[in-house]
Amino acid sequence: MNIISIFFDHIGWISFVLVAYVCFITARGIYLNNKATKENKDSFWNRESEANYVRRKDISNLDYIIFPENLPIDSLITIGRNDLSEEFKSFSDKKMLNLSKYTNTDLKLMYGPANLDQLSRFDENYALFIRLLNNISTALLKAEPPRETEALTFLEYSISIGSDISYTYINLAELYVRNGDTDKIDTLITKAEGLSSLSASAIVTKLNNIKLQDK
Repeated sequence: MNIISIFFDHIGWISFVLVAYVCFITARGIYLNNKATKENKDSFWNRESEANYVRRKDISNLDYIIFPENLPIDSLITIGRNDLSEEFKSFSDKKMLNLSKYTNTDLKLMYGPANLDQLSRFDENYALFIRLLNNISTALLKAEPPRETEALTFLEYSISIGSDISYTYINLAELYVRNGDTDKIDTLITKAEGLSSLSASAIVTKLNNIKLQDK
């Protein structure tokens, strides 16, 4: 056997060992992933089963959103947006809860499955309300002339009750810049970092960019 043959035989064994090692690592990865997936599924169904047997709890003292009576709603009539004014008033007798950080299973475990429909409705009311607040502030900013002071009031209130709408944060940050209140963007960033929403990191990035552009 010449040197070239020995060399290629050696390379062949190395290739075989490398391929075998890669196959082993891949198979192990698939096994561990399947195991983790099964454990997660088992954990989910165990929690779900437990949740379905929780007795109804009292939900009368939860952290309900109190309808704001002091927002400048008359400014909407001034700019001809009576429709938004009436929609805003329609929430005065609706119960609202920000439950965005909880799953249905979490809610059933905490308050019982008998309360789930009600809690879901209160959470939906909240989601519609913060969307309306964003629409109101946008309408005020687009008015001629823009009603920035009133828009700022609606935006700050929306953030105070936990809104996770990106435009609400961005519009408020840009108003702070125009008013020379750039330091307040730090508070917005802190608020955004505490959101459970998937958009939280994107909001933080946009806020940081607005802050940097003002320097």
